[in-house]
Amino acid sequence: MRGSGGKAGAPSPRILAVLAAIAFAGCREPTVAPPEEGGTSGEARAEITSPAEGDVFLEGEAVPLAVRATAADGSELAVASAAWSVDEDPSWAAAGAAATVTDLPVGALTLRVSVLAGTGDELADAVAITVEPAGGDTGGPLDYEGTIDGQVDYEGSYGSYADACPGWIAFTLDEAGVLDGAGSCRAFSEDWDFTLSGTVEGATVTGELAMTVKKTPIPTPFEGVLDADGHFSATFDTTHVPAEGESIRVYGTLDADPSGG
Repeated sequence: MRGSGGKAGAPSPRILAVLAAIAFAGCREPTVAPPEEGGTSGEARAEITSPAEGDVFLEGEAVPLAVRATAADGSELAVASAAWSVDEDPSWAAAGAAATVTDLPVGALTLRVSVLAGTGDELADAVAITVEPAGGDTGGPLDYEGTIDGQVDYEGSYGSYADACPGWIAFTLDEAGVLDGAGSCRAFSEDWDFTLSGTVEGATVTGELAMTVKKTPIPTPFEGVLDADGHFSATFDTTHVPAEGESIRVYGTLDADPSGG
């Protein structure tokens, strides 16, 4: 039996239009999304393991950077390259899956890392951190007062002896970061007087605690930090050998704050 128009079974113009649209859609290139902030791209993930979200550092402080990449099942992926940046200073950069930097800019920062995994995945992550200035314009020298919590160990012809050496310290820190002062602690029923000298660079303080015991000088290096609130803390540990078979070890901590006077 013949139809009333056209060949029997021929598709209508509307069906042809639908088929053409489906065919065109099937030929389009798939859309690939960039790595999502927070570290994911597809099934792989990048994670900044150091520093942590919200960490606070001092200007000049050593900051460890570390990132890892994992697959969807949690297995570790090799990191072929890692590039670090901060939004607030486009000139700052660092590289490597593990690195230590001391030159982060001061301020509230968004620290980012772009990772190329060994699988070819391009991954990313970011954390918010803060770098505080390690000092600033004080308007003049600062006077500090604090304590020494020391220990003195003697080994020699008189036997082996040890005693705590608690006491006080006082020093002035000038605008140039030069530390100059003195202190005293008491051990073995005697006063151990000493001078303090040192310098501040960024957040790091280095110097010397120079004791004299029974006319014997015992120069003792110390190293510490000056935090954003102005608190000074340091450690020292040295062994002096005045003669063969004789040794005096001096070690402990120093702590001080601006006196406000």
